[in-house]
Formats: sequence, C-alpha cells, structure tokens
Amino acid sequence: MKNSFKETKQMLAEQERLAKEHLGESSRLVVDYQSQLEREFGYPIVYQSLGRNGAAGTARSVWDQNSACQHHSIDLAPDYPWLEPAHRAHELMHIELECRAHAAGIRKSHVAKLSSRTSPIAGLEFQEYGELFSHGYNVPVDMVVDRTVMERWPVLRPAMFLSAFRFQTANRKSPVSRLLCSPKFFDSIRALRAASALFTDCSYGNPSNFFRTYRHFPEGKLGQRLYERFTSSYPLKESDGHYKLADAFAEALGLPELHQWHAQTRSELINSHSGEIAGDSSKSVPSSAAHSIGE
Repeated sequence: MKNSFKETKQMLAEQERLAKEHLGESSRLVVDYQSQLEREFGYPIVYQSLGRNGAAGTARSVWDQNSACQHHSIDLAPDYPWLEPAHRAHELMHIELECRAHAAGIRKSHVAKLSSRTSPIAGLEFQEYGELFSHGYNVPVDMVVDRTVMERWPVLRPAMFLSAFRFQTANRKSPVSRLLCSPKFFDSIRALRAASALFTDCSYGNPSNFFRTYRHFPEGKLGQRLYERFTSSYPLKESDGHYKLADAFAEALGLPELHQWHAQTRSELINSHSGEIAGDSSKSVPSSAAHSIGE
C-alpha cells in the first residue's frame, strides 16, 4: 500500500507539472476549437461562472435551453488555471456532439416529462429516478467525450487525469449506503460508479486503481460489462451514437425505460420545461442525494 501511495503521489506531481508546463498550448488549442465550432455550426458559445458547488461544468446546446437565446451555453466552476483548458474542452465536446447530431437531423433532447412527483420506474423513489436519469446519461456520454478529447489533444491528458483523479477520490470518500436507498438504485449507481472508475484506470494507467473498490462485488462485474459496452461502441459510428450508448447502458442495468428522448423544436422546448427532468453534462460529486456523475 505504501508503494502504491508513493507511486500515486509521484504521478500526481508529475501530471501537475506537465499540466502547468503546457498551459499556454492547451489554452490556445481550446480557443481554436471553440472558434472552429462557432464557424462550422453558426452559433456563438457563451461562458458563465458557476459557484463552488462541487460541479465542474455544464454544457447546454442552443436547442436545450428554455429561452429564445441564440447561443450555446457553458457554465464553469472556478478551478486551478492549469485545469481550466481541459474543463473547457470537455464541455465544448458535449456541444460538438449535439451540433453534429443536429446537422444530421437526428438530435434529441434528454428530457423526462413527468405528470407528478412519482417515479415512472417501479422500485425507484422519485429522487432516485432523477439521479439515475442524469447518471445513466452522463457516465456513458462522458466516456465518449473524454476519450475523444484525449485522443484529439494528448496535451490535455495531464489536466484531465488530475480532474478525473479528484472526482474518483471524492466518489471513494462518499459511498452509497445500501440502507438509505432502494436495492435497484444501489445496484445501478454502484455499477455506474464502477464503470466510471474502470474508465479512469484504463485511460490513464492509474496506480490508485479506483476500480478495486468494486471489483469483487456484483455491481463491479456489472460495471465492467458497462465499460465493455463503451469499448465495443467507441469510436461512435453515427452522429446519434452517444444517445444509443446511453440506452445500451440503461438496458444493461435492467432499466430499458430509463431514458426519454424528444426530437423537439425550440418553441416546444421553451414551453415544456415545467415538470421535467433535463439531462445535461453537469458534473458533481455523487452521493445518495447528489445529481450527476462523470469526469
């Protein structure tokens, strides 16, 4: 254990050094990437600042906003300067996925229409359904986003690893209690966390081995199958591949009815936001009462 801790500490220090060393290059490539998206798809991208609520960022395409604005929105929480380019690239990639799906005529909104504060899935409380609705989308789509970003711009990998390490460490420190939630929720959330941990370990050669927390439990085996769903689907072959991957994860969890997709017009979306749970790319430290999971 001591050797593993020492190895992890050395790796974190080295990745931080690299992230700081490449900050200038990383910042320039993210600015260029944003300009490319704005030119190619025709909408400006506007940034806003989030408070320090545990969330790293949120991306909302122009088609997913409940107002008549004519821009994509990215909200970012304050963080170390050497991590910011990776956060921006991550949220911009979410925007790119939606833009490409829209350009192909197959974009969908991940919005659950609910007639009352009751879960549409038997065995889940309303809050549990909302959390799984978000997690079940964010985990697979974040895998697509992060793998694409690290392959396209390897210079961002050190900062991405530092963010992922921090996120997985927070997960490890806030375990889900079997006594405080339904069995279906416990198994599903743990499996999603296991898949996310395995993605981190496999993507960065992480010496801390976050997946070991889940390895010998049934949820860990299910998480491994979820990760295998991702590896067999990546790279995506279609512009709506990220939606299909989210559905594949839900099916593997035994929750095929988890996601609801709507090919809405802007006016329909603006007029229909009350009484809905909207899925997005927000990131927060998950717990039995939190709202999202992902890098």
